[in-house]
Amino acid sequence: MRTNWKPFLYQKKKDAVLDEAFHQAESFGRLKLGSHVIFWELGFRWYVVPVGRVRKAYRRVEDALTKVGCRTAVMDIQKLMLVLDDGSLLELQVCEGNALEAERLFARLQTEHPEIQFGK
Repeated sequence: MRTNWKPFLYQKKKDAVLDEAFHQAESFGRLKLGSHVIFWELGFRWYVVPVGRVRKAYRRVEDALTKVGCRTAVMDIQKLMLVLDDGSLLELQVCEGNALEAERLFARLQTEHPEIQFGK
């Protein structure tokens, strides 16, 4: 299933409130958590979703095989899964191999937004 990212595209200098939220947001790997929005980087663009649209959030860890020198290694890819109010699922990559960053993001999201259901 492919996700249509266009509705979530963040364009700088189009909305002053979003621009301020972007600059004030705390970075967690490839994601930035603002007071009322979540920004994430995908390719060379930034995307945004209002926290008010998120109904459920959980973490997913996927293993990826990679080459390190002449050896094969397994790298954990940390993801934040968001179920939105329309039932769609957003799969956002937090970071590669840094579980502490993903745990910190998830804990911060839980404390600041208790209205979201956490866990599968």
